[in-house]
Amino acid sequence: MATLAFDLDGTIVFDQQISPENAAAINRWRAAGNRAIISTGRSIAAIRAAWGNSGIEVDGAVAFTGGSITDSAFRPRWSTLLDQSLFAEVYELLRDEPVRSYVTDLEGDWRVIDNVHDTSALHIPSVPVLLEDVPGKQIVGLPTYVPDDADRARLEPLLRELIAGRADLAPNLGFLDIVPLGASKGSGVRRFMELDPRDGDVLYTIGDSWNDIPMHVVADHATAFSYSPPEVLASVHRVVDHLHELVDALLD
Repeated sequence: MATLAFDLDGTIVFDQQISPENAAAINRWRAAGNRAIISTGRSIAAIRAAWGNSGIEVDGAVAFTGGSITDSAFRPRWSTLLDQSLFAEVYELLRDEPVRSYVTDLEGDWRVIDNVHDTSALHIPSVPVLLEDVPGKQIVGLPTYVPDDADRARLEPLLRELIAGRADLAPNLGFLDIVPLGASKGSGVRRFMELDPRDGDVLYTIGDSWNDIPMHVVADHATAFSYSPPEVLASVHRVVDHLHELVDALLD
């Protein structure tokens, strides 16, 4: 019996598509009696949008970089929230910057700053929200798309200083995601397994980016991709080109 926790974007989702080979691999993994869980920085709404009619069965998801746990139908089972006061401070810091910022709650992603066009492969489907409506939301995450590398390098330490002791920052490809204090893909995957423990369960993880490192660290066996950044490659035990290669090797 084993659990495979896998990232979405850059791992199984490319150009908003899931290849038939990767879809079949996840279904084979579960058919063999194993557990499959999504572990992503996406919101619950964005997971549902990505999964759509994929035909892939999973046992649940770690969403919001560990801020929420869902069941197999992507209904929240557990979540942790950001301090409401944090939003106003982050907004003041970023309001005139070349970024696109969002508020994420358990219902969806809401756009609050729109100073650049989001051309990222991790594009977040969203709708604008009035600032006066934000305090009524249960905020799980504050993702910010920063397309320019220099801007991202400049803003990251400013955000870290602002949120210190109140939230954590999870860098992703083109994004700086503010998540609840202590939330990570690692803590999220462990919490998922605590909510549904299985004797002798072995944890496999696979993911391509920096926010996957915490789940790789807690895994029994961690896998990244040949195109992953060096810091990610340094945290894993195995490297592949495609998710289905890992599943085929494990099932064989």
